[in-house]
Amino acid sequence: MPNFILRYFLVLFCLSSFTSALSQVGGTSKGKEFWLTFIPNIHRGVGALPGSQDDQERRSDSLYIFVAAEVPTTGKITYRDIYNRQYVRNFTISNPSQIYSFSVMWDGFELVGVNSGSELLPDGGQTEKRAVQSFKVETDNDVMVYALNQAWTTSDAFLVLPRPALERDYYVMSYPSDNIVDDRTGRLSIGSTPSQFAVVAVENNTRITFTPTAPMLFAGRNPNPVVLNAGDVYLVQALPSTTINHDLTGTGISSNKPIAVFAGHQRARIPQDGGFDLTSRDCIVEQMVPTTNYGKSAFLTPYPLPQDASPVGWDVYRVLAAIDSTPIFVDSVRVTTLNAGQYFTGRLTKAAEVYSDKPFMVAQYKKTSSTGNTGLANSDPFMMMIPPSEQFLPSYRFISAQAVQLNSNSERVKVYNFQYVNVVAPGTVIDKVVLDGANVSQSQFSRIGGSRFFYATIPVTDGVHNISAPEPIGIYVYGYGPANSYGYIGGMSFTLFDYRPPNVISKQACYKLAGTVFDSSA
Repeated sequence: MPNFILRYFLVLFCLSSFTSALSQVGGTSKGKEFWLTFIPNIHRGVGALPGSQDDQERRSDSLYIFVAAEVPTTGKITYRDIYNRQYVRNFTISNPSQIYSFSVMWDGFELVGVNSGSELLPDGGQTEKRAVQSFKVETDNDVMVYALNQAWTTSDAFLVLPRPALERDYYVMSYPSDNIVDDRTGRLSIGSTPSQFAVVAVENNTRITFTPTAPMLFAGRNPNPVVLNAGDVYLVQALPSTTINHDLTGTGISSNKPIAVFAGHQRARIPQDGGFDLTSRDCIVEQMVPTTNYGKSAFLTPYPLPQDASPVGWDVYRVLAAIDSTPIFVDSVRVTTLNAGQYFTGRLTKAAEVYSDKPFMVAQYKKTSSTGNTGLANSDPFMMMIPPSEQFLPSYRFISAQAVQLNSNSERVKVYNFQYVNVVAPGTVIDKVVLDGANVSQSQFSRIGGSRFFYATIPVTDGVHNISAPEPIGIYVYGYGPANSYGYIGGMSFTLFDYRPPNVISKQACYKLAGTVFDSSA
């Protein structure tokens, strides 16, 4: 048989093997076991006199975990403080129309970084050290879990991924450090806040390696592997600098066992490079999605601008590639080509489709709302991971989060004045999207570029909501308060995709070709 025929059969076999192993059925964002931690935020009043207004505000800052169930269930939250003391909170959800809301004061339970809120710590706090402030949620029946780090004018929320959705390979999505230099001394001021991420181990003897894109606080660009046991946490922050705003976006994280990764920024100003008088900043955080759940298509949707917010600046999106030579198209325009771990930053000014022939991850960022002249305008930065359209679901049960804080009169008031959900749906079902038992008006939807998908921005109330459609849809949930905001995706599927072609080893002899084809990711 001629050599070219043998090669032809071998190539066919490769393609057949690749196609059959392209995807594996995975779970969704519902589950019975969840692991999380809270990366550093900034808390007003740290070091204030006991009983003062600032001290009361500090004590009103809280870490929230929200649990939403579709059927009655019982569960427990096991968590540890900075001193490794363990606590257990048992709970019961008898009425699924109500959410279970867990909260604890942040002090002692939030990770401590180089910026403690009152000083820049020479020892870096818990950065690049084994920490123990993790939370584990366990339930008898499937639930959805969301978390909120709520501080005075600086908050964000994130969807918590269930244990079966955790994998071993991740890239970090963050934002450049906000380094503020004191004009008198030339040194960094207490206002400086870093790009950051944290890893939570869910099994003992988990070995984790990092490939940073920016120097870490102590290890620089060549960190050693770390080994963690279940519930241990490892915080990484970018090295502060008076000249460079280091950004950990694109940092690779790999482990020998599944891990949970949470990334963002201690308090970001967005956009940072606009040269504007943007004053307000916000903590941003999301749980990272494993590379096996990246997709080839995602949809950007704009955020409404509150009337009192400054029009200065713009919202931002970022696209990060998982494989070398990944072309990125936005509404049919090729905007860049990325290698693995590289990212592209663009202005989010309209709804658009992002697509490629290789997998990528997308995040949207809300801009800073206030300048020196606006005061505490509604909204502020938050980060939201955008699910690929391949991971959309036909129904969701989501939470429009609410928290309380003290106002200037020491009164407890709610934080978020405006709540929204953005819905992305194929044109075939925009007249059949049902939110809380009522059809969403087809007139609320607008086409996304030249795609077959449409989006709607829908105001909603606080609390639990249900949304469904005959075909899979995507939802983006967020809320605004005075110089404050949060945002997260309402859920997604976790189908495992292997986009890498199989490896082929062959040896050619006279009139024959011997070869072996094997999967590159299994």
